[in-house]
Amino acid sequence: VTYIDAQDEVYVIEKDAGKITCTVYGPSTVGIDWYKGDTKLSASNKYNIGMGPWDANCHRKTSTLTVNAATAESEGDYKCKTTGGDVDLEKSIKLKVYRVVDFQTDGEDLKITQFDSASLACIASYPGGKFNFIKRVQGQDPEPQF
Repeated sequence: VTYIDAQDEVYVIEKDAGKITCTVYGPSTVGIDWYKGDTKLSASNKYNIGMGPWDANCHRKTSTLTVNAATAESEGDYKCKTTGGDVDLEKSIKLKVYRVVDFQTDGEDLKITQFDSASLACIASYPGGKFNFIKRVQGQDPEPQF
């Protein structure tokens, strides 16, 4: 049993759903279990666990863990572990949750057109006020920018 297409880090914006995907290559008897730390996860309001069909041509199986309405408490190390194979393996994936920050303007919407530049000032109003700017394209996972 070996892993393919296993992520190392997943980024999600607070209150959005974060999806972690794990694909394994091995016999059809291989299963995939999900853990947060050492706690085994099961489907609930907080977590959805999906298992794709066995792909007989490529001998692979994919499972997706969805963390619904992610919060700061959702952040951490998740693991997908194989079961039922000749060798059971695990892969750790870090989930990072970005907090949405509201920008205050002069009452006007801030609009930046392509190829223009702008300056934004951020003031932290909560403990640990570290800011990371991310690019968010609708329908795609967020990506850290700087």
